[in-house]
Amino acid sequence: MTTLYISEVGAMVHKDGEQIKITAPKEGTLLKMPLSNLEQLVLLGNVTVSTPVVHSLLEKGSGLVYLSRGGKFLGRLQPATSKNIPLRWAQ
Repeated sequence: MTTLYISEVGAMVHKDGEQIKITAPKEGTLLKMPLSNLEQLVLLGNVTVSTPVVHSLLEKGSGLVYLSRGGKFLGRLQPATSKNIPLRWAQ
């Protein structure tokens, strides 16, 4: 599983089928990646995420973290049940 950091100013994250697509105003498409590979999405600064991406992340148990441009923690969006709960019960 992967944590993806997006720091490109003005980048937009969209859902394209079962993939996420990251685009920037000047550069165009920066990355396409299967949602199944994504454990956490970390956004630094001015990055826009579409609602379908947020829904898909939460449905599959992945988190979304918001950081300021300088890296200061602003907040986190996490599914109701964490992937770690069954692990903690087993321990």
